[in-house]
Amino acid sequence: MAVASKLRLFLWEDCPRNCSGCCNKDWDIENLPYAENFDRYEEIYLTGGEPLMYPIKLVDVITKLMNAGAKKIYVYTAMITGIDVILCYVDGITLTLHTQQDAEDFRAYSESCHNQHVSKSLRLNVFDCVDISGIDTTGWVVKSGMEWIDNCPLPEGEEFMRWRNQDPICKFKA
Repeated sequence: MAVASKLRLFLWEDCPRNCSGCCNKDWDIENLPYAENFDRYEEIYLTGGEPLMYPIKLVDVITKLMNAGAKKIYVYTAMITGIDVILCYVDGITLTLHTQQDAEDFRAYSESCHNQHVSKSLRLNVFDCVDISGIDTTGWVVKSGMEWIDNCPLPEGEEFMRWRNQDPICKFKA
């Protein structure tokens, strides 16, 4: 078995979407081990639920990870609001557009930010039912045709753990 150099770190379950194909429904989140040692990973991917639901708490987590020796930190999100703030703290964002409304929100974001984050890793995952034609994706690596995957396997070399969350706002649901 290969040594994991990447950590997918589950922060909290809260998410406004409740997507039927969400990978989190395939995992027994409550029994995931808590991550304790962050400096052994080359990359840490923050996920949830929806990490950007609590941007202040997310910045707190990012700061704690950096202080604990995290090398590179990325955020997986489906929310556009708050991306600019979070990009100041992380190495990149993977944004997933699930619906056509997400695409329209991304269009507005793209027109307002003028690609100011060119030094960051910007990845855009676009679900098959979403049309992004005519939207400026300059600076973004676009992966179109996304579909839900049954049993969401982890990529090789990646571990999946959860954040030891002490904040009652973001506690795991019972």
